[in-house]
Amino acid sequence: MNCFLSKVLVYLIVLPWFNLFGITLPHQGRVSVSGIPFNGTGSFRFALVDQSNNITWNHEGGTGMPSNDLTLEVSRGFYQCNIGDPSVEGMSNLPSSLFDINNPLSLRIWFNDGVNGLQQLDDDQPLHIAPYSLSSPRTGGEIVASQLGESISIQAVNAGTTESDIINRLSTLAQAASPDGKITASTLDSSLISYLTPKLLSPPSLPAQSDGHVYTGQTLALKVEAEGRFLTYQWQKDGVNLHGENNSTFKISEANASIHDGNYSVIITNDFGTVATSGLQISILEVNNSTLGQSFFVRSANDMELSWVPAGSFVMGSPANQWGRDPADEVEHNVSITQGFYLGLFEVTQSQFLSIMKDNQKGISTRPSSFNGDHNPVENVSWNDIESTFLPLLNQKEEAIGNLPYGWSYALPTEAEWEYACRAHTRSAFYWGDNNDTDLANYMESVGNTKRVGCYPPNPWGFYDMHGNVSEWVSDWYDVNYFTDQNITDPVGYQTGTVKIYKGGAFSGQSLGSYTRAAFKGTLYPHEKGSQLGFRLALKRI
Repeated sequence: MNCFLSKVLVYLIVLPWFNLFGITLPHQGRVSVSGIPFNGTGSFRFALVDQSNNITWNHEGGTGMPSNDLTLEVSRGFYQCNIGDPSVEGMSNLPSSLFDINNPLSLRIWFNDGVNGLQQLDDDQPLHIAPYSLSSPRTGGEIVASQLGESISIQAVNAGTTESDIINRLSTLAQAASPDGKITASTLDSSLISYLTPKLLSPPSLPAQSDGHVYTGQTLALKVEAEGRFLTYQWQKDGVNLHGENNSTFKISEANASIHDGNYSVIITNDFGTVATSGLQISILEVNNSTLGQSFFVRSANDMELSWVPAGSFVMGSPANQWGRDPADEVEHNVSITQGFYLGLFEVTQSQFLSIMKDNQKGISTRPSSFNGDHNPVENVSWNDIESTFLPLLNQKEEAIGNLPYGWSYALPTEAEWEYACRAHTRSAFYWGDNNDTDLANYMESVGNTKRVGCYPPNPWGFYDMHGNVSEWVSDWYDVNYFTDQNITDPVGYQTGTVKIYKGGAFSGQSLGSYTRAAFKGTLYPHEKGSQLGFRLALKRI
């Protein structure tokens, strides 16, 4: 077993935390066992050694080999702790008197993975020693100079100078200190003040994949990133301070345009200076086609395009003289759709299905289709697969990236919503008329297969393959006595049942195309699958 410390990252930074007993040295390191990053609970021992290889301090407070372990959590090989912090169980104080610029110290570490025993990790890690560092007690212009050891290489690079230059500056400050270690702010030269002022890393921003959209009712957090010590934050909206908003994160709950529309910025301050961020303009959007446009893109499903279907009314079913109709299932009745919704321009494709289902933990095939093609419709999926796995995963992914409007959900369309979008204000068997036309849809093939979505012309509302290619699951349970009223508003079907409804027909020659009529409805058990059965996605209010 080769247990080694691949890299020790020792962050001993300017302006560390002081207490009455000594100092702490923030430390982060990495451990591997046989080349594999360790993961779990590990046992450690720490000591400081001088140039003569003498242990001058160990984590128990002694000057020899420590006898007891410290227990630390290690994640993917990485661990961290504050050397000399007595709040860490088993850690003793680290007195600043240990540090002498003329006698540099190194950090020595032992590790036990619980299997291979205690081993010393890699070489001792030298600590760069600066004679003094600064700590701001925020008393209005006075800074305490205290002796300690610290790594200054990273700070020197960030300051655009050398380690020796930083040491010289700090030494000069120390010489100017009063007996109680106080130095007035006027003692600081301009270059050192510039080094100590807050540094803005990133201004306020929305989630990277939100496409800049914030929806009515949504909850989100604006974040700003800065580096420096003793930072204070003041969030502003349109240049006016927001009372009590003094953290690096500002949370907007239940977004409302009348309250939250505006320009957000942050003032970041410490004793040495101030930095102001640029503003982030937020406009809260209501979800409808007037604010989001006609199209909505499902980011986590390869930017699947949905199109807005406005609220309206239509006659569902078929007239008594329409060929191929089922008189029990296609009784004409008036339906009102009171809420607009988004519906997929195309049937869900195999690549879009894969992009979501690759993360499913239920063993459902990510490529179930009989006719392979990334841009062909996915088929061989059951209603249960869609409702129990695909839709929950999709909603989780879209919510995580900020692309799911508050109060909305991806779902299957209802039968009424599907037929409303399919008809697009037409009353005929197909959107183009009552006659078969295999130049306008993929159906009536004696031996056929699916084709790439969008190969045929769209209906008047821009939706493709509503007739043929694959039949499409909808959300409704089937019941033969469904239509007892002539006027129905927002029907969702029966709450329970035995079989589910599918619409639109497929590529096969079933009943010479009668199954692809707008009014036709087929039924299958929700667990059933087939090479002619797919689905289309909707985005609707919950």
